[in-house]
Amino acid sequence: MQIETDLYKRQGKAATNFQTKFPKNQSDLARATLKNPYFFDFLSLS
Repeated sequence: MQIETDLYKRQGKAATNFQTKFPKNQSDLARATLKNPYFFDFLSLS
């Protein structure tokens, strides 16, 4: 069902007003804080 409703395209597309309320560099930073990044630095992969 999630594939049929294109969940992968919609996910992470939350509407925000960051671009209209903040300068460019601050709006990018505000959007980045809402994302859930994965850090795998501890794995020491080459």
